[in-house]
Amino acid sequence: MTSLPPEHNTAANGPVWSGWQLLSFSGLDGQTDWAGGREARLLPDALGVTLEGGEPLTLVVHASDAHWRPLTISHDRICVALADGAAELTLGYASQHLLHGAIEVRPEAQQPLTAWVEVIGEPCETARLLCDRAELTDARQPASLAPGQTARFCLPLGPLAADNDALTRRLPPAAVPAAEPALAKAKAILRGAVMAPEGHLSRPWMLSQRRPPEGTAGARFALTWHAPLLALALAEDEPRLAEGMMLGMLAQQTSAGLLADAVWPDGKTHDSGPPLMCWGCQRLYERTGDREWLAAAAGRLREVAKYPLAARMLSRLGHARSRGAQFLTWGRGDGAGMDNSPRFDLNEPFAAVDHTALCCGEMASLARIIEEVTPEHREAVHLAWIGEELGRETRDYFWDEQQCFFVDRYPDDEAVDALTIAGWMPLFAGVASDEQAVAMAARHLGPDGAFAAPLPLPSLSTRDPRNDQNRWRGAVFPAATVLVCEGLARYGLVAEAAAVRDRTLTAMTDWYERTGTMWEYYDALDARSPAELPRGRYTGAWPEDAWSAAAYIVLARWQAEGGPA
Repeated sequence: MTSLPPEHNTAANGPVWSGWQLLSFSGLDGQTDWAGGREARLLPDALGVTLEGGEPLTLVVHASDAHWRPLTISHDRICVALADGAAELTLGYASQHLLHGAIEVRPEAQQPLTAWVEVIGEPCETARLLCDRAELTDARQPASLAPGQTARFCLPLGPLAADNDALTRRLPPAAVPAAEPALAKAKAILRGAVMAPEGHLSRPWMLSQRRPPEGTAGARFALTWHAPLLALALAEDEPRLAEGMMLGMLAQQTSAGLLADAVWPDGKTHDSGPPLMCWGCQRLYERTGDREWLAAAAGRLREVAKYPLAARMLSRLGHARSRGAQFLTWGRGDGAGMDNSPRFDLNEPFAAVDHTALCCGEMASLARIIEEVTPEHREAVHLAWIGEELGRETRDYFWDEQQCFFVDRYPDDEAVDALTIAGWMPLFAGVASDEQAVAMAARHLGPDGAFAAPLPLPSLSTRDPRNDQNRWRGAVFPAATVLVCEGLARYGLVAEAAAVRDRTLTAMTDWYERTGTMWEYYDALDARSPAELPRGRYTGAWPEDAWSAAAYIVLARWQAEGGPA
């Protein structure tokens, strides 16, 4: 397996904290893959961890008459303290092959602390204790630490020089407390989702869900239409990695321009997903300003953006009886991303409001990208015209005056009987009129609105009798909330966008504090834990979800900056 470039082979590592998980390694940290990443579970009845991803190994830190309590969790280590605050212990990875810790006795402590490290398993080398960086001892032997004294220990998990100087250089200072644990958690989940290059994926790539819960039918793949939001969140700390990941996803397109909705190291699907790559690249460029990268992406973006217009029109399926024949279609939930939405209950192709609107938005984004990287602007003008023409038709055809909402339509123009989150996409793409946008927000986000749940923007109207919070049948997907918030802000509905943004962040933070993780989707009533929501024939949304973690990071950035760009 190929290593990551040196600039991404960092020593830091993010925690996975979901009640019993602490640490995980991702492709960001070196040669790790789906099965080879190191994770650690907190012990339920002692201060310690059981390392996974390799030979089983348990490390326990003992201290005489000590009761530890969690203190802070940053994005690369955990710090716990004695109940009386007299001592603190920090655990973290210095590298993929070195677990480190530090036991610090406060100067104001009333008495010395006796501590030792127990290792259960067969590490490559014995855990070593370094007291005040002066003397290496076997960490398994009890050591008496006086007030004001610090003992640092390390556990080599692979080949490593055991001399004093080498170990001292690898032991970092004590942890800096995390001011925003939920944000640090979101970034940690994102790091754990990064995979090293593998198979035909020649660049780093990302999973939305690295380890689905036991008993579920989770599979190992990257969803290309999740990639834009993942990249925007990753760009907060790793802009070059985010750019490389997007180029790697674009490289998966076929000669016809088809970008499969799901790819994995030795294969891909044969269906395209929701078109968002041009928007994602445009937004990423706004964050990084890397014109050379944008030019490298532009060539592939041309084909990716044009593919749906050639392959997804209703007329290509033999439905040319109505105006709807010129619009883009979904026929089933898989490629559309909204797998079990009531939109697909009849299993009949229809003119899809989200697919059509997103294509309009892609044309506009691609036009801006081409204008930025190419001196000749005629192509950009033509692309913008295509998007505007389709947008005008979209604005009229999908609008339902009676319901004051954008709806899907069957080939005979009949509206699909479901008000879903898809109806907000014309705002995101900028194809709705000002009057339509204001009317939608007033009716559906106002008091008793169909999308004004305690946690706003359910995937299905709260008034729909089929709303049972089973994924796209009413649950809230934070990633979709990001798109709607940007759409609301586009039309000057800043207060509405801020209210939805802030309520989403509050709910995600609250459930993080209760459950220790971020979830694939949430209860629109904000009453049930995501772990208790239905998911097909299983129970519980997936935890440690990178798509939702990315949404949290982007929404938090907007909150700090005053709203969507």
